Amino acid sequence: MRLTDTTPQEVVLALKSTGASDEDVLYAAKSEFAEPFRYQKLWGVCLVAFGVALSLTLIGALVGIPIAVGGLWMWRKGARNLAVVDTAFTQYRSTPRSFM
Repeated sequence: MRLTDTTPQEVVLALKSTGASDEDVLYAAKSEFAEPFRYQKLWGVCLVAFGVALSLTLIGALVGIPIAVGGLWMWRKGARNLAVVDTAFTQYRSTPRSFM
């Protein structure tokens, strides 16, 4: 799982590396690039749910609250990265490209 933030330049580089202009190929490249961030978001949701469930007991709250906060951080980070990927993909598709 990738814990770093992504940039629009990374997304554009991944799209350009396909060397294709076909919309299906570009969408597949975008989906492949965004996959780790979808897992990051899913793991964040799972950690929040686990932390909340663990916090139902007084003893479990000592561990559950930090787990839930970490899950919330991971969830938001994954959502933010997915938004960057979608925005960069939309901008890449809307810019005219010249091919030799």
